[in-house]
Amino acid sequence: MLTRVLIGLAVSLALLCAACTTSLHGSYVPISYVDDSVDRSLKPIGQARGESCQTRFLYLFPVGPATSTNEAIAAAKLHHEGTSYIADISIDDRRRFEFGYSVQCIIVDAIAY
Repeated sequence: MLTRVLIGLAVSLALLCAACTTSLHGSYVPISYVDDSVDRSLKPIGQARGESCQTRFLYLFPVGPATSTNEAIAAAKLHHEGTSYIADISIDDRRRFEFGYSVQCIIVDAIAY
């Protein structure tokens, strides 16, 4: 009986730990897609940031569309008017817990050109 309880606790702990690390980005991309028509000698405009977030009611039930890396990159490109492309792209994943809900966001930081 005690053995079954210990095995159950070990499996539960392993599943809990695995669930906490499934969607961590922490990525770096040197440049977004640029076709041949874009002038690559452009000067930096400034720091650009884009986010894509989703709220989870009672920490489990999603409200609204899922988070999207593509949406966060598009938002970063729109940060400055006249941006041709973004470079030095850092992609991160953050989760914030509040009372009764949580918010998960994909955050893109880059330099706009």
